[in-house]
Amino acid sequence: MRSEKFSKPIKLLQRLLIYLIEEVSLLRYGLFFISDVLVFSFAYFILTPRSHGLGSNGLPIAGLTFWNALYFSIVTVSSLGYGDISPMGFSKFLVCLEVLSGLILMGIMLAKMTSARLSYHVTRLFSSEIQKRIEHFAEEFKVLHGRFKNIMQSLQETPSNLHASDQSKVFEECTQTISKFHSRSSSLASYITYEVEHCNFFSIAPTDSMNHMAEAIYQAISLSGQMVLSMTAKARSALLTPVNSKGLLYALDEHKQICCMVRENCMDNSLKREFSGILEICESFPENFFAVPILVAEESQPDQKLEKSNEPQPIDYSKKNQEI
Repeated sequence: MRSEKFSKPIKLLQRLLIYLIEEVSLLRYGLFFISDVLVFSFAYFILTPRSHGLGSNGLPIAGLTFWNALYFSIVTVSSLGYGDISPMGFSKFLVCLEVLSGLILMGIMLAKMTSARLSYHVTRLFSSEIQKRIEHFAEEFKVLHGRFKNIMQSLQETPSNLHASDQSKVFEECTQTISKFHSRSSSLASYITYEVEHCNFFSIAPTDSMNHMAEAIYQAISLSGQMVLSMTAKARSALLTPVNSKGLLYALDEHKQICCMVRENCMDNSLKREFSGILEICESFPENFFAVPILVAEESQPDQKLEKSNEPQPIDYSKKNQEI
């Protein structure tokens, strides 16, 4: 429970650090560094007459000028510390803050100057790797779309024309496809979650590849729902085992999680619209859509409804006017 309680603040802190390191320009850090030195110089200058500023041999420096305070601030922020001037009272606390802020700012500026070119090449390689991964996921979901479509066509055949051995093959293929659908959805959600936590993923990932993957996911989810609707009540009783039902439900939950990450972290409106369509179709499934129906009458044709059963009701999959 404690780990879950602190996980969100930790993730927010990670994102803030990534933003400060990767997104803030070197010029801004330079201006902030100069401002940091000037602000502490002014503080030392104001506090010295009150015996909380700068001194020498344990006594406040009489007639301290702003240039003396600036000199001390530069010596302090660079960690030189000549010792000719020393802090007194509250300025000791200010010196600690200035040293820490100076080390952090100089470290970031030096890192950004030395790694600017390297960062460019690393980003290009990382973008290329993301594109390969995303395209691979897209192809896998397209394959699942085709398998759902083949299963749906097989299940729509008249039961009397489908031999027992053929039924067994169709049922086995359906179980394997649902398992694959769940595992691929889980892998994609884990991959995007990890990348979002460690980098500005959606600014690096190619938009065309992400849109291609979103289209493949939408079609796979749509066909999974149509496949269930195409089953007879008897077929659903055989196929919608607890494992298969949970596999389909968990796959939808994974895609809902992905859509939420896109909505929160992506700046591209076209990509947001694509994943909004996925979220809409995931949320359109009723809670008991993948439940096993109660057989209260003899088997009817797949396109007929059994009265007084909990058979799933049709869902409108006509979004974008696509023919799947």
